[in-house]
Amino acid sequence: DTTKVCRTASDEDNLQFLRKVFDQHFLFSDLDDDDLKFIHKHMRPQLVEDGARILEQGDKGVSFHIIRSGTFVVIIDGERVSQLTESQTFGEFSLVYSCARTATVVCNVDGELWSIDRACFRYCLEKVKSKHSQRILEFFQHDHAFRQLSENDRKRLAGACTLQVFTQGQEVIREGEVGQWMFIVVEGFLQTLEGSGKSGRASPGTILGSEAVIYSKRHTVRAKAIDRVTCLALGKYAFSRLLGPIEHVVRRSALKSLLLKSDGSKDLDFFKHLSSSQSDSLIDRFEKASFTQGEVIAAAGSRAQLIVVKAGEVAVLLPDASEVFPLTPEAALFRAESALEVLHAGQSYGAYSLVDGTVVTHTLVALTAAQVHRVSAAAVVGALMGQLSDVIR
Repeated sequence: DTTKVCRTASDEDNLQFLRKVFDQHFLFSDLDDDDLKFIHKHMRPQLVEDGARILEQGDKGVSFHIIRSGTFVVIIDGERVSQLTESQTFGEFSLVYSCARTATVVCNVDGELWSIDRACFRYCLEKVKSKHSQRILEFFQHDHAFRQLSENDRKRLAGACTLQVFTQGQEVIREGEVGQWMFIVVEGFLQTLEGSGKSGRASPGTILGSEAVIYSKRHTVRAKAIDRVTCLALGKYAFSRLLGPIEHVVRRSALKSLLLKSDGSKDLDFFKHLSSSQSDSLIDRFEKASFTQGEVIAAAGSRAQLIVVKAGEVAVLLPDASEVFPLTPEAALFRAESALEVLHAGQSYGAYSLVDGTVVTHTLVALTAAQVHRVSAAAVVGALMGQLSDVIR
């Protein structure tokens, strides 16, 4: 048996430790002393040995954990992504959204772990939500991106969000981690740093991490609190249940963020020259489309368009003068075996032809079942009231 129940230190020492942990916790920093006593009464301390598997990815979430001592490794899809130590916590996400565990956690240095069951965790979460509900609604009523929503939609979104507080220097988003949360900055400022070295500043109203959540990507940016920062956090599973105008506002933000970052690609630089209203108008013209394996997404010689992969894999075929359309799925997949490149979620194709007003130069084929966002040259002209090349000149 790799775990043993224990009782260590005095109640006073334990309460002081809980206060230290929750003062820094993104969900529970506003819990009062009575709440901490409730948690202390219901927590289950246990000694954990090296090799003990605490959580298993895919299992049902039944508990939340606080590390009193020792170290624990976080593993996602078989890949070690981080290590947790004293005063850090894990297991929140699946309890907040009643979903399966998103990671496996294994002890790799003997230690002590405090566990709290689902009922106690949900009690604390509801206490925090009741304190913050009005504040969240007031933010949505005044923010330019969300005030267009109906009162009912704002309440639905507020109910899906949790208010999280970060202290100066605390990381909100870690580059390379799988996107499980997106954050809407309510108060304070964050410093952002992209993998390319480009830094920025996120102010109230900014949505961070949306493209990683929506496009199932790893975060390509690091975000750290410059001062005390309050954010609304919306989890991947909660977002998947939001439809209509709410989904539209968040997806617009995600696509805009994706096009602005463009993973270091130069062909999307044109987007950075558009005003906020122009970029919003352009993004609103994108259409969603789904394709089965082997289906042609865009044929060489067709009218200019920009395609952003939302899910699946898309092959960019090498030019072939003898190519005859329509391609059968079998012929398309055969050609894809020697593709020029393969596009994954979050990657794009066609920006150059869109700016230059030329035709699509390569055929794009769905290597797997795929979903894309696409916008045609004609739709761009309608959105910007002119040719893209003239607008950005």
